Amino acid sequence: MLLFKKLGKALRLIRNRRGWTQSQWAEKVGIDKATISKYELDQMEMRIGVLDRLLVAAGADLEELSETLLKLNNGSPSIPPPFPDLSSDPKEWASMSAEDQRILEDLAKYLRKVRDEKD
Repeated sequence: MLLFKKLGKALRLIRNRRGWTQSQWAEKVGIDKATISKYELDQMEMRIGVLDRLLVAAGADLEELSETLLKLNNGSPSIPPPFPDLSSDPKEWASMSAEDQRILEDLAKYLRKVRDEKD
């Protein structure tokens, strides 16, 4: 599930800050280079657990991701106001692992905080 506009571009910027190729990042995460490319081009939906693995491998945190997204969106969070209710699609929510649900809840909480600080 893609949570943001320009998520792929933000991930590419995070990767470039580390001086890594797509192949190097893919190896660190344990996925295909082609998958990294598709994520960076927003051609493939990404599960929240994969996003977490990418950030952990890069030594990045939610603050770096949100700051990068804010810069790409001219200072405006790319989450729709208000952030969608996490249980609005019970079928999709139920299909997520408990870990993905926890990560998504933490991410939503952090992004609400960032948005509120911007207002």
